[in-house]
Amino acid sequence: PRDQSDWEQLKSRLDVRQRQHLLMWTGTEDGIEAIDAFIDRYPESEHQGEALYLRAIGLWNMYRYAEAAPAYEAYLQACPDQRLSSLAMTRLAQSYLRSDQPMEAVVTIERYEDAPAAKQRELHLADAHLLLGNVDKARAIVQTWIDLADQSPRGRQVLRAAQQQLDRINLIGQPLKQFKKPEHGSDRILEPERFKGKVLLVDFWASWCKPCMAQMPELVQLHEKYHEHGLEILGISLDSDATRMEAALEK
Repeated sequence: PRDQSDWEQLKSRLDVRQRQHLLMWTGTEDGIEAIDAFIDRYPESEHQGEALYLRAIGLWNMYRYAEAAPAYEAYLQACPDQRLSSLAMTRLAQSYLRSDQPMEAVVTIERYEDAPAAKQRELHLADAHLLLGNVDKARAIVQTWIDLADQSPRGRQVLRAAQQQLDRINLIGQPLKQFKKPEHGSDRILEPERFKGKVLLVDFWASWCKPCMAQMPELVQLHEKYHEHGLEILGISLDSDATRMEAALEK
């Protein structure tokens, strides 16, 4: 059939990799347009679900989370087999979180509370409640998760992440720890007193962290918009290669 031939060509063009039932590709603007063209051309194709999944993961990999959320919603409607779509449920919740839509994340996580990987999504539920200002509720979710955590090797790895999440929650409302560090590129000293009375956003980043670099323009716009109203942004690089850091700062 024509759609089968075009589907194989599309996968080749996008350099799609497959692991069991999962499809993976890096995500490009041209690729998204090609997927949209296939979806429109063959609405009855047996590959519609796979095409919708490719669209969602492509937008996710391009850090376009606000667009990835409805793309994952469309895929989940087309693929009701929850055994194959548990990752998409998690990515949908994360897409809402990363596009500053915490209430939609809560609704999504509760909608799939009986589906596969629901336990994992509880930690994202805690993040959603943090964004909604429900600090005590978020703390209780993570603490309960830790108390009932799986002690298998893989479970212990996730447990460490949950403990780190709880540690971050417990920092809320606490004063910034004391430090004195030279500001990069100047003779000024950075210390908490310099930010007293300001709204301070602390951004941990690295030149090798693609999501970090992708959000840099948004942070610049945020600073330009609200700096005169008291917003400061303190960037802390996790780079070990000073040359790469310098190149990223210049960019």
